[in-house]
Amino acid sequence: MDQGHESGMAPQGTDPFEILLVDDSPTVVRMFSDMLEGNGYRIRTAGDGREALQSIAKRRPDLVLLDVMMPELDGYEVCQTLRAQWGDYLPVLMITAPGDLAKSLDAGADDFISKPPEPTELIARVKSLLRIRALQKSLYDQHRQAECQNEQLQAQNQQLEAMSGQLQAQNQQLHEMATQLQILNQELQLLSVTDGLTMAYNHRYFQERLRSEVARARRHGETLACIMIDVDHFKGVNDRHGHLSGDEALVRLVEVLKAGVRREDLVARYGGEEFALLLPKTTAAQAQQLAERLRMAVEAENLKLANGGTLRFTISLGVSEYPAVGRERDASALIDVADKALFLAKQGGRNRVVVGTK
Repeated sequence: MDQGHESGMAPQGTDPFEILLVDDSPTVVRMFSDMLEGNGYRIRTAGDGREALQSIAKRRPDLVLLDVMMPELDGYEVCQTLRAQWGDYLPVLMITAPGDLAKSLDAGADDFISKPPEPTELIARVKSLLRIRALQKSLYDQHRQAECQNEQLQAQNQQLEAMSGQLQAQNQQLHEMATQLQILNQELQLLSVTDGLTMAYNHRYFQERLRSEVARARRHGETLACIMIDVDHFKGVNDRHGHLSGDEALVRLVEVLKAGVRREDLVARYGGEEFALLLPKTTAAQAQQLAERLRMAVEAENLKLANGGTLRFTISLGVSEYPAVGRERDASALIDVADKALFLAKQGGRNRVVVGTK
């Protein structure tokens, strides 16, 4: 990564990255502005949701730092409007309370941070989203350039039909361009459904697959299991080793989870340090056995950190099966039972598996 991306500077020859900070509190605006401007970012501000949408319509920022509680339009409504109106990617970092995580992600936010923020965490999250933004923009620009070249080649192909040799060469070029377009489209599609840090599927895609898998299980009378996973004492990991080391732990956890499940199983980042597994054609007993294997595999890890240190951590797991016993036959019941089982696992001392019963 070049030096410009490590600070608030955009690639060489361009202006610094611009962040739109949306909050109705002058004190909060000043606090966030001081942190971000001190790292080289250029800041625009808006005092409410309506002003933010007007500002974005006039000039696109590179990232939107958006408060939830505002007059007229709250942060959720602003985020939903942005996702509905803008086709290309505009990262949104939501300023919210930890309990509002799922609602923020459902509204279309890419990440969240609580206030008052910890400066290192704020800058790390901003850098991560801007890296994704830069990659998306690069892929989008290549996509548009390839489409323009494709149109030009098609026009030339019509004019040179009589020249068979040149026509064959141009057809080969068109084939190569189509292949590149397909690859770019696949990359864009993958980015839209994966978590930028861990490369697990994101919360939004998990909810889509959950609904479709529950519908299929209901239609064919099959079982479907869910495992909710939480990293034990993750705040302590961040406090002792730093947030970058905490990120390394999450990345390694996903690698262990992916290595331990089948190809048809789904590994998703549910939010923060919480992950979810979706296991088609799997009973609660089978899911319990898998969960125990994963728990032991994580416990046995001795993660070597980039800073030269090592890190050991554990996970707690809650298991549920569709259809949940004594519950309605829907997707929310499957998650609810697994989530309650996870709570019991943490309450019972952590580093354990609990199977939900109702």
